Amino acid sequence: MQDAEDIQEIQPPPTPEVSKGKKVLQQHKKGKTIGTFFMPRATPGGQLSIKSVMQSKEAKEKVDLAVVKWMIDASIPFIAANSAYYQTMFDAAYSFGTGYKAPNFYDLCGYLLTKNVEQVKNFINSFRTTWKETGCTIMADGWTDQQRRTLINFLAYCPRGTIFLKSVDASDASKTAEMLYKLFREVVLFVGVQNVVHFITDNAANYVVAGRLLEREFPTLYWSPCAAHCLNLMLHDMGKLDEQSILVQKDALRAIVTSKEWTLSAYAKESKAKKIVDLVLDSIFWKECATIVQLTEPLVRVLRIVDSDERPAMGYLWDSQLHKNLHAAGYWLNPAYQYNSLDLEKHRHATSGLLDVIERYSYANPDLMSNLTGEMRLFHKAEGDFGRVSAIRDRDVMLLDE
Repeated sequence: MQDAEDIQEIQPPPTPEVSKGKKVLQQHKKGKTIGTFFMPRATPGGQLSIKSVMQSKEAKEKVDLAVVKWMIDASIPFIAANSAYYQTMFDAAYSFGTGYKAPNFYDLCGYLLTKNVEQVKNFINSFRTTWKETGCTIMADGWTDQQRRTLINFLAYCPRGTIFLKSVDASDASKTAEMLYKLFREVVLFVGVQNVVHFITDNAANYVVAGRLLEREFPTLYWSPCAAHCLNLMLHDMGKLDEQSILVQKDALRAIVTSKEWTLSAYAKESKAKKIVDLVLDSIFWKECATIVQLTEPLVRVLRIVDSDERPAMGYLWDSQLHKNLHAAGYWLNPAYQYNSLDLEKHRHATSGLLDVIERYSYANPDLMSNLTGEMRLFHKAEGDFGRVSAIRDRDVMLLDE
């Protein structure tokens, strides 16, 4: 019996498809046709043999093992494989071909790092074109690290996307509203006063004062508290209450404490257990649980809206604490509400908020103001393109920024 290595693979005779492919290549070389340099991959004559498939699998596993050994040795977490640049790195190395030498430590922390920083800066600067066209919202996200330092991340949002601007150790600046205001002012000037429409911060008292100082200096800028932060604080306070919502487990809990297994167990005879049983069987207790759920459920639903990346919250939430003219304008311009007469009637004052925004951004230009108010009438009456079948169909479907 021959060894597997001595067995010779016998290729089948050329099929009509293979012969046709060769003819096409010959014609291409002669300039007779455009043709293609690639043969169909699944033709009978072009299929890989079992031996070559196994060799390819072994070769891939060898590379995979080399990658994982490097990650283990360098203490790189495996979650790094989820990076958008992970596969791109290997594709680039493969396209280079054999002989590629990876950059050393000095290259990585030297000119390559500098070049990457330049690319990031250029990428951020490319957003300025969109900022000039649509304006942007600056978000100040404050948090406290393990060293109890107050850090603030600044991000800029526009229809093109959200980008990180910078992170600041504001341990000292956050102590007074005046220092916070100076810090926020620097960020606004960096982005460009003419590009900033909205500035969002936490709802602490010193942040509120700093936001109002910004509005006073920059008339075209609106400040508002972060809706997600406000709701998180409310839910955090509710979470300190002794009563927790176990309403969904009502039937299951009652079934447990009335079951034969429970009544015959040693636990059922303990005084604490008896108190719990009385509570679980108390109808007043469950009514109070239902009341708590009724209070918190709408808050959680709103929190999911404002803390979601799926759609912008502007135009959906604006009443009460978020009652800013900019939010009112977003509400009025939302087709989902504009053509709901009952809902719009309850918030007729939203029109005044929109007019305030128009007056602020028309820069005392009467022609521009007239054009904008004219567009308001077309939109409100669903005339022109606003009355098209497609526009009517998409009122409740498309996102506002689309």
